[in-house]
Amino acid sequence: MDYKFRLRFLAWLVIIISSSIVFGTLIFKGFPLNTNVLSLLPQKQVNPAFSAASEAFSSRMGNKVIFLISAPDEDQAIKATEEFSDKLKQSQLFKHIFKGVNEAEQQSWGTFYFPYRLQLLKPSDEKLLVNNNENKIVENALVSLYSPMGIANRKLLDNDPFFLYQNYLLSLPRPSSALDLHKGYLTTKYGERWYVMLQTQISGNSFSLTTQEAIIKAIDSATAEISQNGVKVLRTGMLFYAQNGSDTAQHEVSTIGVGSLVGIILLVLFTFRSLRPLVFTLVSVASGFIVAFVVTYLWFGSVFLFTLVFGASLIGISVDYAFFYYSERLLGDEKWTPALGFKRIFWGITLGLLNVIISFIVISIAPFPGLHQLAVFAITGLSISYLTVICLFPYVIQKTPTPNKKPILLICSDKYLEIWKNISKVSIVIILTIIALVIIAGNFQVKANDDIHILESASQELKNTENTVKKITGSNMGMSYLIVLADNNEILLQRANNISEKIYKEFSNINNPLISISDYIPNVYKQKNNYDLVKKLISTQLINYLEKIGYDNSQAQKVKKNLDNISFKQLTLDSWLDAPVSQQLKFLWLGDQEGQKAMAITLSERINLDQLESIVKNQEGVYLVNKADEISDIFAHYRVMINNLLFLVAALLWILLSFRYSFKKAFIYLITPVLACSGALGILGWFDIPLTLFSLLALILVLGISMDYVIFLAESKKQYQSTMLALLLSAITTVLSFGLLSLSSTPAIHYFGLTVLVGIVLAFLLAPLALRLTEYEN
Repeated sequence: MDYKFRLRFLAWLVIIISSSIVFGTLIFKGFPLNTNVLSLLPQKQVNPAFSAASEAFSSRMGNKVIFLISAPDEDQAIKATEEFSDKLKQSQLFKHIFKGVNEAEQQSWGTFYFPYRLQLLKPSDEKLLVNNNENKIVENALVSLYSPMGIANRKLLDNDPFFLYQNYLLSLPRPSSALDLHKGYLTTKYGERWYVMLQTQISGNSFSLTTQEAIIKAIDSATAEISQNGVKVLRTGMLFYAQNGSDTAQHEVSTIGVGSLVGIILLVLFTFRSLRPLVFTLVSVASGFIVAFVVTYLWFGSVFLFTLVFGASLIGISVDYAFFYYSERLLGDEKWTPALGFKRIFWGITLGLLNVIISFIVISIAPFPGLHQLAVFAITGLSISYLTVICLFPYVIQKTPTPNKKPILLICSDKYLEIWKNISKVSIVIILTIIALVIIAGNFQVKANDDIHILESASQELKNTENTVKKITGSNMGMSYLIVLADNNEILLQRANNISEKIYKEFSNINNPLISISDYIPNVYKQKNNYDLVKKLISTQLINYLEKIGYDNSQAQKVKKNLDNISFKQLTLDSWLDAPVSQQLKFLWLGDQEGQKAMAITLSERINLDQLESIVKNQEGVYLVNKADEISDIFAHYRVMINNLLFLVAALLWILLSFRYSFKKAFIYLITPVLACSGALGILGWFDIPLTLFSLLALILVLGISMDYVIFLAESKKQYQSTMLALLLSAITTVLSFGLLSLSSTPAIHYFGLTVLVGIVLAFLLAPLALRLTEYEN
């Protein structure tokens, strides 16, 4: 073996050994896998503060886990909840565990708000006072006082004679309308069982595999210990959806990877009847995967499970280069040497690799973090598999005697090649006409689908549990929310107040259409205005009202004097946040985000978001976050973009091939890839399979691979027999890989795999067409 071969081999060996060491270290530490599907997607660019605030709130909600502990008896359910809570606390995996409100915390609400009672008004009371309808306030107070449920406490009357403060406290929104406080716990009866709600915030990230495993193990252990005598536990939260997605993806990675490997092993043994090609094929595949994983990790800091699922399917492509070398070796004559075999396949596999690299580079133009990572993984993995053939195979694989009996796949590839050699011009015209008609008719039936739910693979059981928890607790909060931004707290509260009032007015038919901090702490302008309105009420109505309900004049004057002595003192956001009353709602406060103050407002799932959008767009510093529609719009935008990129890829390939071949030949060589792509699209239409962004990404891959097939034949220097065998082996492994991918339970992956599967079958069947057309052109 000459010096150049040895040098290439040593360079390859250094890369593989160093990457294997890093890969082994990562396995020992635990794979840095990212299971967050949303992190694959581009973020809507509004401004940095909004992006940071939205990300912070999304992360906070993603780490929230809610439990409902139920039992036939209320006290039994409360006792089980106490035990369950203690078990979770002992695990030290939960940042916050909120069981309810104890007696001291209940009293703290009245204590905290009491000094500000003259400036806090229920909206309906405020409206009456603004409209100078003080008589109605007095009438309502009398009704409350003399009703069967009325309160005749003298101390209460002295401090809140018109019950305005009491009305305000009772009007504050309740996140869960069906729950009541009992012994400090939030409980409700649903059917024949009593339920107690436990709200928790996990430590770490719900999308981290390590976090998922540890926390779910702690939850399962705590659940097992209390699940006796009729006690049951319902649980919901992003943690469980993330775990379900992780388990599904890992299962699919192993299924696709193992399935592809088994297929490769059987193909190699069946065709080449030797263990050596098998061993070095596996070396080629493993080398590509290991280096790709390491480079991707070093580049991005973590690896998406999405990348691994698609990366596992690339095994079917990575063995192409090995197959061409083996086929050349199998059918070489007695003069064949490793150097000669290397020379014969070099340009074919090199141009083939460049085509696939161009395809993935174009894919990475779309600003999808997931696609950027997939492109890096694929380009690295395929390049290393290519280098393994170039640097290792000539060094370790020598010529072996040609087998006496032809492998069955060689017979099949020879027969198929023979068909194309003998086909007439008229037959080709007929075939192309039929294909064109089928493609055109199919393409007219294609329907696009940009729904975000094509990424969803959550089990129905998880969705049913979430709906059950909502039904039991009476919660109607949806996934959409508002982000409010301002330069300071006062303007922030004012903006939150304004948008909240508009939503309450627009959606008055919905109970608790939102939950906002501004409902619990009005802005300073509203507080001052309320204070002036109540002071006017006291001045004009208090004495007559108190005398009417039994106070003598001196008593009434004393009450008035005490109320007159209450001066205005602003209730600030900072003081509210520092008080125990904010504990349940503190998750809405987002603090400083890129130099601005931020808070979130959660919304009822019953709100019409299109209607709300028209309100929000005119509100400064207020942003509607509707992830489902937002991402669907992103999908639609980039589906059109990728569709245009397909033409760009084809143009780039034409230019590239023109440097190697003539301009005319390059155009002819593009016919097969274009037919494969448009044919795959047409078949989707015929079978009513929706066109998605991922289908178009798959077509770019089909374009690159089918171009490979044509180039391999063009570069075979009339050695069509070995090339056609390699193409058949390549097509079978690719079809196997993406055929398994098309069985994925995640629709996005399913559509990707299905499109590649159909496209590659067409690419193989039509690959010899380019040679015949070239002969006619010559």
